[in-house]
Amino acid sequence: MNGESIPVKTKGPLFIVYPYDTSKTLQSSVYYERSAWQLKSLSIE
Repeated sequence: MNGESIPVKTKGPLFIVYPYDTSKTLQSSVYYERSAWQLKSLSIE
């Protein structure tokens, strides 16, 4: 945040979540379980 690392205690470093409030379909355990609340790293190959 602002060039600084975001500590875990403030829910850093990154969230990957669905926009739950945009659709009733997304408000289910299927989509809640697919979310990552505190992602440390991500590799895309």
